[in-house]
Order: sequence, then structure tokens, then C-alpha cells
Amino acid sequence: EGYMDAISLYQRGITNVVASLGTALTDAQGRLLRKNSEQVILGYDADGAGQTAIMRGMEILKNMGIDIRVLQISGAKDPDEFVVNYGPDKFKRCMDDAISVVEYKVKVLKKNLNIDNVSDKIKFLNEIAKVLSEVDNTIEREIYIDKISRTYSISKEAIEAEINKKIYKNTANPKTLERT
Repeated sequence: EGYMDAISLYQRGITNVVASLGTALTDAQGRLLRKNSEQVILGYDADGAGQTAIMRGMEILKNMGIDIRVLQISGAKDPDEFVVNYGPDKFKRCMDDAISVVEYKVKVLKKNLNIDNVSDKIKFLNEIAKVLSEVDNTIEREIYIDKISRTYSISKEAIEAEINKKIYKNTANPKTLERT
């Protein structure tokens, strides 16, 4: 998040790194990132503010045509501490294994709900349908539907039906009847 973190990573061989200077990634920073890269891996602190910053950063970057990934590290409070503790090679492997926006949102949703509880599982799947309804690429959406169907023992048809409801709800224009 800070320039000292970025400098420390750079000194340890992680050279494609920038700092948003706090948890507030701006539109201007997003445009600069897009101008210089096709993929951005968000790696903020592991605390609540850092995780909130990831969600905000995804929202800013999602309409810029950037392949957004989220860094997953454990055993450290931030990327700089991780590199100091485990070395740049292990960090680079974590970068290679960074997860997609959809996978990150699924992980966050799953963490906050008890999937073994029927009500929570229904809520989870409805939220997942919202997330997947925002995926424009049909092939990408199909891959996620297949994975979620297998993982949570829900038919693809049921998931697709919920996604289609969300898509239709977002695109439908309410029509008013006129008296003649």
C-alpha cells in the first residue's frame, strides 16, 4: 500500500510493483495501470482495510479491460513481510497462483456463510448468481458454473436459471401501459 513496501519488494527482485499509497486506488491510478499492463495482481495488507481495498480496487479496474487477479498469501501481514520471511521465489509462485475476481468473491462469500446450513447455502448460491451475472464472457461464465455445480452439488440448469433471472432483471425496462 505504501511506497516503502513497493521499494522493499523491488529491492528483493519483485520489480513490477506499484503502490497505491494507501487503500484508496483511484480512477487515475487505474488508467495508468491499464496503460502499462494487461494484468494487475492486487496485493494489499491482510487486515480488514486491505481486504476492503481489494474489493474497491476490483470495482475501479473491472471496466478498464484489465485481467484482475488477487494475491493469496499466508503467514505475513502484507506482501513485503511475506517476501522478507519466505523469499522472492515463493512470492513469485504466489503471484503465479493469484486468483480471479470471481474466485476471490466466492472465497469471501464462503468465508462469511455456513455452506452446510441450507439457508446459508441458498443465500451463497444467490450471491454467486449475482457475481456470475456480471461476467460478460460466456465461456468464462460457463467454466465457473461448471465448477460451482460440481463443488456444491447444484445442477448447472438451476445456477444458469438464477443467473438469467439476474441478467434479465438488470436489463428489463419496466413498461407502462398507456390509456387510449
